[in-house]
Amino acid sequence: MDINEITHELGFHNSEVLTVIKGGNSNVVKLKLNDGSLFAIKIYTGKADRITRMLNRELSAIEFLKLKNFLNIPKIIHYRKDLGLIVFKWIKGIHPTPDSNCMNSIISMCLALKNIGTSGAVFDNAVDSAFSTNEILSQIDNRIIKILGEYPYQCSELFVDMIKNKINQYKKKYNNNQIFSDHIISVSDLGPHNMLLVNDFFYFIDFEFFGKDSINKMVGDFLLHPKNYFNNLEIQKFIKSISSNSIWKIEELQPTLPLLALNWSLIVLGRTLHEYKLNHFCEMGIDCLNGSNSKKYIEYFDFLIMGYEQSLPLSFNDFAGKVS
Repeated sequence: MDINEITHELGFHNSEVLTVIKGGNSNVVKLKLNDGSLFAIKIYTGKADRITRMLNRELSAIEFLKLKNFLNIPKIIHYRKDLGLIVFKWIKGIHPTPDSNCMNSIISMCLALKNIGTSGAVFDNAVDSAFSTNEILSQIDNRIIKILGEYPYQCSELFVDMIKNKINQYKKKYNNNQIFSDHIISVSDLGPHNMLLVNDFFYFIDFEFFGKDSINKMVGDFLLHPKNYFNNLEIQKFIKSISSNSIWKIEELQPTLPLLALNWSLIVLGRTLHEYKLNHFCEMGIDCLNGSNSKKYIEYFDFLIMGYEQSLPLSFNDFAGKVS
């Protein structure tokens, strides 16, 4: 169903599509009605079960936060599960720069969610939650199976073999499963890319992965997200805040970050292979991945394994900028 059919189905007659913003998990249509009001139609992408999962999670997350009196979240106007979409009131803002004010807002959001969790509020586990190193290993195994099944290319097999070798290297250094004891209700996909700045007020958007998670996973994913460009000073402020307001300590990242780096390598690889398949008529060669973020996550893994405990925790982008 194209956009015109969708707007007609929703009853938005004589409306104007101003722009379409394409993302990794959804497309957002900015729609203007005759009276000048603006709406965002978020259309989830992927297989049917994935669309249903993301839509339901976003609905439940926003309703949960609304009941907890969060004001800096999107307002739902309407939703259609049969069409795989939610209609939001358009937020007239811009993605903030990764500066101190933005970081302060992220810290405040994390602490508010931490307090809600410790007060006894209950929410489902985050979509990609992990409460031990074994669970991260299981996620890596599942991503490997998916990649080899959907992209049976030689480059996929070679890259997966590289990942498997790194896992064996990891297990030689950390041969015991680590349980992550401290938990938090997490935005999950946290960063300026999922925030909007409106007159010095920060909104948080995109809650399709929201839920209970370990602080290890939340902090690790934040450090490793390829769209997080905070400088090291702001990263240290984030970690200090999380640590001082929980029983979690930074040392717990030592056996966690290397595995998460491999996990992110596969996440980025899957997206790269998907885009290549859509835009090319030939198989991707392994040389196309040299210098890619997928490969840089492998290099980051090597850096962590070889001596993370002697280094300050670098974000992925901080590390990638240094090695490039």
